[in-house]
Amino acid sequence: MAYKVGGVEYLKDDNTVAGFQNVTVTNHFVFSKGIGTDTSTGYTSGGFNTPTSARDTIDKYPFATLADATDVGNLTVARSNVVTAGSSTHGYSSGGQIPTSTVRNTIDKFPFATDGNATDVGDLTASRRNSGGNQDGNKLNNSKGFVTGGQNTPSGSPTFFNVIDSFPFATDADATDAGDLGTTVRQHASQSSETHAYSSGGAEPSPANTNEIQRFPFSSTNTSSDVGDLTQARRCRGMSSGANGYSAGTVDSPQSNAVIDKYPFSTNANATDVGDLIDTNIAGTGNGSSSEDNGYNAGGTPPSPGGQNIIQKFSFTNDGNASDVGDLSQSRGYTGGVQG
Repeated sequence: MAYKVGGVEYLKDDNTVAGFQNVTVTNHFVFSKGIGTDTSTGYTSGGFNTPTSARDTIDKYPFATLADATDVGNLTVARSNVVTAGSSTHGYSSGGQIPTSTVRNTIDKFPFATDGNATDVGDLTASRRNSGGNQDGNKLNNSKGFVTGGQNTPSGSPTFFNVIDSFPFATDADATDAGDLGTTVRQHASQSSETHAYSSGGAEPSPANTNEIQRFPFSSTNTSSDVGDLTQARRCRGMSSGANGYSAGTVDSPQSNAVIDKYPFSTNANATDVGDLIDTNIAGTGNGSSSEDNGYNAGGTPPSPGGQNIIQKFSFTNDGNASDVGDLSQSRGYTGGVQG
C-alpha cells in the first residue's frame, strides 16, 4: 500500500518516505484554549477572616491533583477585596481595603516561577476596592492587566467608579485610564476571552444588584457594551474557559445563591444555569481562578464573621456542581485569585 497525493507515492508500505514539495495546506485553524492555557497552579492572595483582620498571605495550589494550598509569600500590605490579573510570569494584586476603612491604590506583583513575596510596582488611577480584574489574550501572549469599577470606601458616602484602568506587564508602571464601563458596578465578576474583557453582575451605586453582562475590546480604548444577562441579578465571582465565561455564587447578605452561570464568548447571549457551588454560605466571597479544564473558587465567608478555607472546582467540559478539592492555608474571604 502507498499513500498518494496527485498520483505520486509519498508513504509506502516498506516504510520509505518520499519528500513533500510545494504542498499547499488550506483551512488550517489554531484553536484557543483560553486564559488558563498551560497554567498549572492557582493562587489566592489577601482577604480577611473577620472585618478587622486582613491577611497578606499568598497561597498556591496545584490544578493537576487534589491537594491543599501552601503559603508561598506575602503581599506588600495585608488587605482584602484585592483585584487580580496574571501575565505569563507574574500574578498581580491591585487595590483593596485595609481594615476597616483605608482603601489602597497599590499594584503588587509576585512571581510564578519561584515562591516569594510581592513587590509594589505601581498605582491605580484611584484607590478603590471591590473592583474587577482582567488580562488581555491568553497566558502565552498577554501584555496588559485591567482593573474595572469599584468603590473608594466601605461606608459613609462612597464614590463609585466606572473607570477601566490598564497597566503593562512588560514594565513596572502606574495604571492609566483606558476607558469606561457602560454601567458603574462593584463586586462584579470578571472574565477574559482572547479579544475582550467581560464584567458580569455586581452592585450598582444604589444597593440594587444587576444581571448585566458587559464587555470591552482589548485592542482599543472604549466604553463597554451590554451583551447579555445573568440568570439572576447578583454580586458574584468569575472564571473563564476558552469558549465561555462563568459567574458563580453571590456575595450578598444573606449569602443564599450558589448558582454557576455560563455564557458564550462567541456570540452575544444570556447566561444559563449549569450547576452550583457546594455551599451557599461560602458561595461568592472567595475568588475565581481558571485552569484549562476547570473553574475554581477558594475561600469565602459565612453569614457570621469568620472565614472558610475550602477550595472547590467545577468542570468546563461537563456542566455540573462544584466539588471540594482542598483547603487554603488560612480561612478567609474576599480574596483575590489568579492562575499561573
